[in-house]
Amino acid sequence: MKLNELLTNVELKLCKVREYQYDWLSKFKENRLPTEAYFRLLLPELLPDVKRILYLDVDMLILDSLGELYRTDLGNNILGVVRDFPFTNDKSSWSYFLLGEFGNRYFNSGMLLMDLVAMRENNIVSRFMEFILETSQHYLLVTKMLLMYSSFIM
Repeated sequence: MKLNELLTNVELKLCKVREYQYDWLSKFKENRLPTEAYFRLLLPELLPDVKRILYLDVDMLILDSLGELYRTDLGNNILGVVRDFPFTNDKSSWSYFLLGEFGNRYFNSGMLLMDLVAMRENNIVSRFMEFILETSQHYLLVTKMLLMYSSFIM
């Protein structure tokens, strides 16, 4: 409430993650990420009346208006993302090591322009969750491989 009083040009609303959602996300323990890191994946469910959202990590530095970015035409895409140029531009980077020929598709998940309507229509939350549950046991291994790989190429 105090932030709403101080920030007069925005309105902050709290959204409670439901118990089943938190339980679902807490299954991803193998990868060392906090459960809260996955909350962005729940936005289509947490904000049922919202059509589009621009998700930004707390450490993003904004230097200009976000209006043009927010209004970007996504076409038939459900997400607008930004490639992580230092990695996608360097074929010896870990993004190519992990993703092979698709290393240029690695993106920074700290900035996501999300079409929440399309995400709901395509059941994306469930599909994300299924994928993460199927693959999360490999994340720790990938982290170890990245550490080995990064020390090897330095």
